[in-house]
Amino acid sequence: MTGMDEIVNLRRAGLKPSAVFVDLVPEAPRDEFVLSSSGIVHVAIARADRLSEIDFRPLVGLQVHISDFTGDRQRHRRAAAMVAAVEPSHLVMPVWEGDALAVHQRWAGSPTRTETFRV
Repeated sequence: MTGMDEIVNLRRAGLKPSAVFVDLVPEAPRDEFVLSSSGIVHVAIARADRLSEIDFRPLVGLQVHISDFTGDRQRHRRAAAMVAAVEPSHLVMPVWEGDALAVHQRWAGSPTRTETFRV
């Protein structure tokens, strides 16, 4: 996994990334793109990484986009549920459903608000 350490370092410095893109990928990337000049942090989680061993708590209060590039919908849903459990301010989860892209969104708050739209 790459990128989560950068988020931890930013949070310890009192900073918040403008967004976090969490990508489930087949293999760990060779060249690490972690923090862009726009303040977006990229977290790559390889298939070999165990989701149960990842601490998603640094994502609390952040805007998080979680995408799957492995074709494992069950793992994608499980990772999104784990991220949602730490209360990001806005969680975006695009999922291909046949020829359409369904975009699931969740906003923190009491009560939480959810929305799904298809493109």
